[in-house]
Amino acid sequence: MSFAKNILGIQFEGATWECIKEIPVDREAETLYILRPKVHGITHRLVVDVKLKDNIKVVTFRSVLVIENRTLLTVEMLIVDKQGKDVKVYQIGKYTSYIPIL
Repeated sequence: MSFAKNILGIQFEGATWECIKEIPVDREAETLYILRPKVHGITHRLVVDVKLKDNIKVVTFRSVLVIENRTLLTVEMLIVDKQGKDVKVYQIGKYTSYIPIL
């Protein structure tokens, strides 16, 4: 008996990370992958979220950092580097936001 595997691979264009091969999408799951090599000594991570919605498989690639704003106002989030210098400002509305990996 032969079983087919439902797998994906991802390659990052313009980034130094190695491609990730054989990401299983056979069942609903949220899987964490460590991106290699480190960038400036920092290990980055990627979440692959597989869900079934109305008989359609939805695969989401996202960062591990999820910010949920439950206020009625837009919240501003500032990400800084190790030296405390401003790196990026994000506007977060009243819905869940995923912060980019870089």
